[in-house]
Amino acid sequence: MGNVPAISAFEKRLKRHVVGRVREWFAVTAPGLEKWCQKELTDPPVSITEVRPKVGGVMFKGRLDDCFRANYHLRTANRILMRLDRFKATGFARFEKKAGQIPWEIYLPPGSRTMIHVKSRHCRLHHSQALKERIERAIRQRIAEHTPEKSAINTSGHPQGLFIRGIDDRFTISLDSSGEHLHRRSLKTQRAVAPLRETLAAAILKIADYRPGEPLIDPMCGTGTFSIEAAMVSLKIPAGKFRRFAFEAWPAFRPARWKYIRSEGKKAEIVPTKPFVFASDRGQAACRRLSRILTRVGLSQAIHIAHMDFFDEKHLERATPPGLVVLNPPYGRRLGTPRQSGQTIIRICRHLSTAYHGWRYALLIPKTGIDHPMIRSSRITEISHGGLNLCLLTGRIP
Repeated sequence: MGNVPAISAFEKRLKRHVVGRVREWFAVTAPGLEKWCQKELTDPPVSITEVRPKVGGVMFKGRLDDCFRANYHLRTANRILMRLDRFKATGFARFEKKAGQIPWEIYLPPGSRTMIHVKSRHCRLHHSQALKERIERAIRQRIAEHTPEKSAINTSGHPQGLFIRGIDDRFTISLDSSGEHLHRRSLKTQRAVAPLRETLAAAILKIADYRPGEPLIDPMCGTGTFSIEAAMVSLKIPAGKFRRFAFEAWPAFRPARWKYIRSEGKKAEIVPTKPFVFASDRGQAACRRLSRILTRVGLSQAIHIAHMDFFDEKHLERATPPGLVVLNPPYGRRLGTPRQSGQTIIRICRHLSTAYHGWRYALLIPKTGIDHPMIRSSRITEISHGGLNLCLLTGRIP
C-alpha cells in the first residue's frame, strides 16, 4: 500500500465535532414565511427530516452537508445559523468563562473578523457592547491558545457573523453559515428604489401557487425580481448558484463535498426552449438593466423583455395558456398622496378584471381601505415589507 498522509489531531476534531456530527441549525425567515421555509427544507433536494417551525424561522437537525444544501437551495430563508452553545449567565465573569469554553478554533478561521450581533431580553446582562467585548476577548484567547501553528490565515476579508441571543438570563450562541443575507443572489449590482427582496418574491410565488414552467407575466418588473425567481424555480437553478457563503472559509469546509453538491444542482437544471416569463416596464433603463443581467446569467431564453406600460396588453398574445400575472406596483410616497395611490390600484384591478380572464393573479398593495370587487373576492395574505404592512391579493379572474 502507498503512503497515506497521517490525519492530524486537529482534523480528527473537525470531523468528529463539525463535519460528521448531527447538529442543530436555525433557518431564519421573515415573519410569516416559516411554513414555506419548512416545506423547502423537507422537500428535495434539501430533504431534512427533523424540522420544527418557530417564530422567525425553522429549527432543523443535520450534518455539515445539510447546511451546504440549505444555503444553496433555500429560496425563502434569510440565513442559516449553526447553534454552538446555550448557557445561563447572570454575571459578566461567568458569561466570558462559558464563551471561552466554546472550541472557537474548530469553527472560525484564524485571523477572521467577527461581526457580533447581540439581543437580550429580561436578562441581567443587557449591555450589548459589554457582551460583545467579553465574547471577542474569549474568542481571541481561545484561538491563540488552541489553533494549530500550520493553520492557514483567513485572507478572504469576509467577516464571520456571530449571533448572541439572551432571554431570561439564558444565552444562545450561533454562528452564521451564510454570510451576506440569502436574498442576495449576486445577480444584480444596481440598487432599486423600494426593492422587493428575492426571498419575499419567492414566497409570494409559492403563496400564489405558481407552477414551474407555466406562463408568468411581470408587467411592472422593475429590477426583474419576480421574473428571475420564477425562471430559476422553473429551470431548477439553485438560489445560491451565483454567490459565495461564509462557510467556505470555515476550518471544517470540505471543497470536494461542496463541489459535489454544486454538481448535483447543475445536473438537475433544465435548459429552456422558449420564453415562458414575460417581463415589461415603462422605464426603458430598467428593461436594459434587466436584459444585461439575463444575458450574463444565461436566462435570456426563458424571459422575454418588452418596454411598455402595464395597460398595454401585448404580452397576452405570447403568453398562452393563462398562467399567473404578478404585480408589485408603486405605492405610498412613490405615487404621491394615499388618494393617488388608491386610484392607481383601482385602475390596476379594473384592467386585470377586463383583460386577464382566466388568469391567476398576485397583487401586492398597501393595507388600506381601498375597495374594489376584485379586492373583496381575493384571498388576502398579510405581509411585512420594508417596515410597511402590505396585503398580498391572490385569486383567479373569472
